Amino acid sequence: MSATPFYDEEESEFYGMCVEDLIRRRQRSHGSAFGMVELGVGTAKTICGVLRRVGASIHVHGFEIDESSFRSARSNIRDHALEDRYRLTHGDFFEAMADLPARGCLISNPPYLPSPDPQIRLPHLWGGEHGDHISRRAIALGFPHVLLMLSSFANPLGLLRWARAHDYSLVHWVARPIEFGDYSSEPKVRRHIDELAAAGRSFVTEDSYLLVGATWSKEGPSADRSAELARLIRGHSVPRHSGSAPSARLTREGISAAVISDRRQDSPMVATDSE
Repeated sequence: MSATPFYDEEESEFYGMCVEDLIRRRQRSHGSAFGMVELGVGTAKTICGVLRRVGASIHVHGFEIDESSFRSARSNIRDHALEDRYRLTHGDFFEAMADLPARGCLISNPPYLPSPDPQIRLPHLWGGEHGDHISRRAIALGFPHVLLMLSSFANPLGLLRWARAHDYSLVHWVARPIEFGDYSSEPKVRRHIDELAAAGRSFVTEDSYLLVGATWSKEGPSADRSAELARLIRGHSVPRHSGSAPSARLTREGISAAVISDRRQDSPMVATDSE
């Protein structure tokens, strides 16, 4: 149990933007949205904001295992008068899903800090040895649609392969560079990230990594964009102390892309869409 709920404003705002974009794209293409299930609600601030901006037909069932985060989320949902649209369950998401159907769309900004063990500053941010353990479990549940935030230092290429092996197509992605924060810069975590980079499982620069909002689907024939995203991720990789900034560009016709030329907080986002 954590004493204070974890909340990162920059990352949470980006997550909210990705979820809102998913909803609006679904509304444009199908005329309606789907029900959403959220793994790891946190403080619920992010999705409360999304629900206030989109149509009243959108409903979310969120799961939060951390008690202090659950209390904070419950309070925020009440403050936004969203109890009828944002259902909250306190408990283990994966245990609950053993008795529930995997319907609609799963959304999550899952824990992804890599470390040999969970003995880090915030253990509930631990994503397993390679950082992708929770994401793999989520994908394996088989929801028709999945939106996950993935980090370029948490075995991203392995996660893309995992999703393909589970019959998903990557249909949309948005990425942006994020500076290492207090928890990803923890010496134990950062050393492990460097070890993963040496093994080809992590792609970072001296002070930044890519955070990606990735949407997969099992619904209908869709062009898979995994290879394009993989090229971008590989491009965001510079050995520590090299002094060089990364530059990556996708040039395939019909794909919108931006050059990552710096690591400012207002750096251009990189997006592609098969719809």
